[in-house]
Amino acid sequence: MQRYIEKFLRYLEVEKNYSAHTLLNYKIDLNEFMKFIEGAQIDKVNYLTLRKYLAALKERSLQNRSLARKLASLRSFFKFLCREGLLKENPAVSLSTLKLEKKLPLFMTEGEV
Repeated sequence: MQRYIEKFLRYLEVEKNYSAHTLLNYKIDLNEFMKFIEGAQIDKVNYLTLRKYLAALKERSLQNRSLARKLASLRSFFKFLCREGLLKENPAVSLSTLKLEKKLPLFMTEGEV
């Protein structure tokens, strides 16, 4: 699976022009997932495996924004694997998106204006 991750990261860097910061975080996220599945073959990963992984992350009390990024990295990775013909089905396609908190815009008071 490590070679698939490296190929995916090269794709993001060269073709998608992702920032170094994003590439680093995606690499960390995918390596963390690889440790979770304990060396299982990538074609054995299914929707249930991904749900268990997200549940394990939720137990660590990560914020929704962090969970959303980890989910985004997994979705992109599995979509890439399917497009490259390395997987027949995308197990991440049915995962629901997390709701993120919305921040109110900052505004200037009358005195500041």
